[in-house]
Amino acid sequence: MMTRNNRPGGGLRSVPTNADRQGVQAVIDALPIGAIVLSQDGLLQLANDVASSLFELDERQVDDMSFPGGFGISFHDSQGELVEAQTVSNSQAGHVDRIDTATVFFENLNGQKVWLEMSRANLRPDDPECSVLLSFRDITELHLSRKRLFAGDVNDQLTGLPRLPAVLEHLASLLQRPPEDVARSNVVMVINFDKLRELNASLGHLRGDEALAETAQRLRDCLPRPHLLGRVVGAEFIAVLQEVDQDFVDDISDSIHLALTEPVIVEETAVRLRASVGITHISPDDERSPEEIVSSADTAMYVARNKGGGHTVDFGSLQIRDVLEG
Repeated sequence: MMTRNNRPGGGLRSVPTNADRQGVQAVIDALPIGAIVLSQDGLLQLANDVASSLFELDERQVDDMSFPGGFGISFHDSQGELVEAQTVSNSQAGHVDRIDTATVFFENLNGQKVWLEMSRANLRPDDPECSVLLSFRDITELHLSRKRLFAGDVNDQLTGLPRLPAVLEHLASLLQRPPEDVARSNVVMVINFDKLRELNASLGHLRGDEALAETAQRLRDCLPRPHLLGRVVGAEFIAVLQEVDQDFVDDISDSIHLALTEPVIVEETAVRLRASVGITHISPDDERSPEEIVSSADTAMYVARNKGGGHTVDFGSLQIRDVLEG
């Protein structure tokens, strides 16, 4: 535990005796959360063991006893904005009996962000010039859980890729700004891994998921930025290529098929997956909605799959038109 018993300015206003100081220390020591006491000028007076451990007070190079700056600590709010030191120590704002609460974070000595729920109040509500009590609850795990939950709404948990709604939103933005070069176009590819169902039946869904995640990584490696890869559902993925010519589309298609020639090793079992790829080009005056564009590529993918898998079919080809008319 850290105290300021023998440092300048160490007196606690309204706690004039050593016995009272010990009484305050005993109270904050009994708290299950971090607690420190600051003077009105922001100097650290008392800290319990939880706060000392949380802020690594014993390990830090201390320039002065001002908290948090004197200990090399900077608090930031949830928007990343720096919380001024005087804001940390000033609990009053015209209300001596008010308890203020805020969410802040700081970086520990390992460079990791620690998220805190910080509460502050005057040590004695009837004395506007008394010391300030700060309490801290570590909510890092809660913050990360919320972040993961939010990411789960946008990204696929197995592969980390954007889900279809995010891809459709991206595609809608591209429709608002078609390529200036008439030789280039935006292209949507729907990619389906063949025979994943049979793989799950033979190896189990857990191993099937491992193979799918590894294969998805290979797809990602085939698509440099700014092109986008997302997961639709199951073994079906979608790629959005920005401002590309036909040679680039052909190269990407070849790269996808080539990337799958090497088997994926799952628990010493060699797993081979092939892909059926459907393509549709977006013209500058394209009147299709994002959903209709994806549907066109999806139709082409089904034709490729009906060819036996391992093929690429362009929706704009005569072959696909014949299929649709038939």
